[in-house]
Amino acid sequence: RKVYLVAEKLAPAVFDDCGEGSHLEIIEKFPGSALLSLKCRHPLLHRKLPIIPLPEMPLQSGTGFVAIIPGHKFKDAVLARSLKLKVALLVDAQGRYTQEFAMGVGQEVFGFENRLLRKLEDLESVLRGKDPQLTQNYPHCWRCQKPVISRATPQWFIPMDNQELRQ
Repeated sequence: RKVYLVAEKLAPAVFDDCGEGSHLEIIEKFPGSALLSLKCRHPLLHRKLPIIPLPEMPLQSGTGFVAIIPGHKFKDAVLARSLKLKVALLVDAQGRYTQEFAMGVGQEVFGFENRLLRKLEDLESVLRGKDPQLTQNYPHCWRCQKPVISRATPQWFIPMDNQELRQ
């Protein structure tokens, strides 16, 4: 028996999107705060990750759950740092997966999505609805219109307000 966690407000849309033959039913209701002491097993990274509340999480589509990507999104990196979470750097400066992501080491990010999706499907870690197309939206360069990967990188800054460095 498979059990899916879905925000109550989104459950009717998820049920509808999965089709009449899905036989989905609500078996229990509880507040999201009841999940905060739990951890989820990441299907590809083989590690357990905490469930984190996101107060700004819009309940407009999906299941009400999202993955944060602290190695690639600034807001996620700030959140991860505040919670003392490890920030995995999955992609190198050439746009290829690093040792942190064993399944894709050396593979270019763009073009690898289909293989990732197939793996998630094999692991039964994707809940697909009526629309079989799952796509990843990337920001694009305004000049060349090619997709861009944001990465967290080690940085350092000189505080200019100390020791009269602005003088």
